[in-house]
Amino acid sequence: MASLRQISTLNFNPAVCRTYARRYANLLSGVDQRLPQGLDDHVLNWFLGPGTVELPTLNRDVWLIFVSMLVNLVVTDAVSTTTLLQGLIYPAWSAAASVTDREGAESVSTYLPPATSLFELLLLRDHVVPEDDQDICVDNLTSLQRIVTRRRKVFSQDHFLSLVAAIPTLVLLEHNFHLSEEIRTRVSVLRSRLCQRHDFKQAVYRDLDQVRTVFEQPLELDSSPGYLRESLVVALRLALDDGSPSRPLLSSRLNPC
Repeated sequence: MASLRQISTLNFNPAVCRTYARRYANLLSGVDQRLPQGLDDHVLNWFLGPGTVELPTLNRDVWLIFVSMLVNLVVTDAVSTTTLLQGLIYPAWSAAASVTDREGAESVSTYLPPATSLFELLLLRDHVVPEDDQDICVDNLTSLQRIVTRRRKVFSQDHFLSLVAAIPTLVLLEHNFHLSEEIRTRVSVLRSRLCQRHDFKQAVYRDLDQVRTVFEQPLELDSSPGYLRESLVVALRLALDDGSPSRPLLSSRLNPC
């Protein structure tokens, strides 16, 4: 991480920073091949341990390099998509959803956008986009195909419910008015795109009873404001609805209709 910080101080343009990120990823991929159990578990442990202290201190330029490096590690299969979800993306969303003042919003403003961009690339992007100065990207079809292959694990029975549990968190984030309108709108669009994906719908109806249970837990909290409960119901309907009028969505005691 210290090396990434140093690169960010050299005022390189984003393309050069991404080049260095690929070099670091190649180095770490070599380490992964030499470790008996690989690198993935070590990365997750770092995210959930020392990373919780270090990551919030990174500036935007370091985040660009860091996230670009992580994408390349996913491409080489040194780090799994599920590790980045569990260790980085879900915690970032949870922290943002629980912000209660302007100071808290400023503290998450540096890492929430890149974490959200990372999610969009790893789970939602299906085409190659050109590099620009604003976002992370995959600039060749081979790398994108590998990312698409890696995302299948997220929709497996071992990991899908964790993704489902993140949807109420996103709804809370969307209604947290301490955060900027830009990021709240972006998250809302991202959630809608996710819930309308075919691979998401397939996984929902494979594990429908468990999905309903995960969805309904936050709705059972008496402390939830009325407007928030209504938004959660709408969001969960979007996630569960396959267009079939004969299939029940929420349980009758939580269905407002």
